[in-house]
Amino acid sequence: MRVGEDKGEGFANYFAVLDEKSLEKIFHVDLKTYLVDDLLCMADRMSMANSLELRVPLCDIRLVEFSAQVPFSLKVRGFTMKYLLKKMMAEILPKEIIQQKKMGFMVPLRRWTAEEMNPLIEEYLSERVIKKRGYFQPEGINWLFEQHRLKKKNFADQIYALLVLETWQRLFL
Repeated sequence: MRVGEDKGEGFANYFAVLDEKSLEKIFHVDLKTYLVDDLLCMADRMSMANSLELRVPLCDIRLVEFSAQVPFSLKVRGFTMKYLLKKMMAEILPKEIIQQKKMGFMVPLRRWTAEEMNPLIEEYLSERVIKKRGYFQPEGINWLFEQHRLKKKNFADQIYALLVLETWQRLFL
């Protein structure tokens, strides 16, 4: 699978051979492990770290128990997850929200590295610092920053990696 491909379709053949009962078991394991041990735990830690009390209304015990009884065919249609929920909310929520692609716990790294982190980037990854370290060509790094700042290309991961490298060097070298 290449970067940017629809990941759901890449796994279609694996799930096509499974019957509804097997898929229901996979969902159950996901609910009991990944949701509880990873997603909810991460959300709880992030909210506590910011002195926030997080509520997860779709994880209300009564709703979870009810949804466990709902036939699998109403939970998923093709690659449409939360099918029943989306149908129920279709007349209440705007179409953009109903059709919005799934988003994970991603930090807005692209925006941060193009805007908020600019002072840090200019200090830690200045031409003087890049020359001093000797790992990279300053012209190439400057080009990368400009492309990113002008939103021509997304180099957030590379810029962040350079910041982490420079921070590590300042602390340990």
